[in-house]
Amino acid sequence: AIFTDGLFEAAIDAPSRKILKELMFDTLHKTRDYEVQIAMDELLYQFDKFTHEHPQDDLILCLIDLDET
Repeated sequence: AIFTDGLFEAAIDAPSRKILKELMFDTLHKTRDYEVQIAMDELLYQFDKFTHEHPQDDLILCLIDLDET
């Protein structure tokens, strides 16, 4: 995954940024074996749910499929 700092700065304050960061990394870990689009959908779902679809910053999030087959 490649992302800008806006992924975490979208939260309203420092404690919320820490929680959002943990949530995003946990979700990345949980979805690491999913298809890219499904993993992205889950990440954005969790992000929108946490920020109530009103992030405080812009962000870029990119997932790359490194299929070894």
